[in-house]
Amino acid sequence: NEIVITRFLGMSATDVIVPTRINGFPVLEIADGVFSDFHGGIDIASIRGDSVERLGDNVFFESSLTNAIFPRLRTMGSIVFELTSITDAIFPFLRTMGNDNFYGCYALTNFFLPQLEHIGGGIGSAEQFDYCPMTRLELPALRSCEGYLVEDCSNLTTLVIGPISEAGKYNGSWDGHSLIMFATAPCKLNHVTWLGDRPDSGGYP
Repeated sequence: NEIVITRFLGMSATDVIVPTRINGFPVLEIADGVFSDFHGGIDIASIRGDSVERLGDNVFFESSLTNAIFPRLRTMGSIVFELTSITDAIFPFLRTMGNDNFYGCYALTNFFLPQLEHIGGGIGSAEQFDYCPMTRLELPALRSCEGYLVEDCSNLTTLVIGPISEAGKYNGSWDGHSLIMFATAPCKLNHVTWLGDRPDSGGYP
C-alpha cells in the first residue's frame, strides 16, 4: 500500500515538507493539480518530498514556487512547473516526464537532469523548455523528445544532449529542426555536445 497526496489544506506556506510516511504507509505520489493555481491561488515558496517518486499533471502550475527538491522522483506528468518562478529544481533520478513541464519558467537559469531519458507524451503542446532564461541545459541520458526541446531560450549558450534517437517527433511526424528552435529570439547557442549520433536533419551547432 502507498499514500497519494491529493489536496493541500491551506492557502499559503513558506516551506512545505511532504511526510515520508502517513499511518505507516510510504508517500509516493502527489496527484494532479494539488499545489496549482487551479485551487484558488495556493502560495508556496519551496517544497521537499524525500519519498515522492511520481508527480501528476499540473501539480504546481502557475504557483509561486521557487524551489523543489525530490531526491527519489522517477516520473513526472505534464505542465508540472509551467509558468512558475522556480529557480532550483533537484531531481537526480528523474527518468521520464511529459510535456511542457518547464515552459515559461522565467527564473530558471541552469538545469541538470542526469538520468532523464524521455520527454513528451500526455497533455500539453510539446514545448518542453521554451522561453526559459537558462544559459546551460544538461540532459546527458536523453534518448527521446517530442516536439521542441528548447524554443526561443535566448540566453542559452551550452546544451548537452544524450544518445537521442527520436527528436522533434510529434503526432507521428518527423522534423529534425524541431529539437532546437529559435523563431523570434536571437540564437546565442554556440556549443551543443551530442553524447550520441546527432539527428540526421537540422543545422545544429
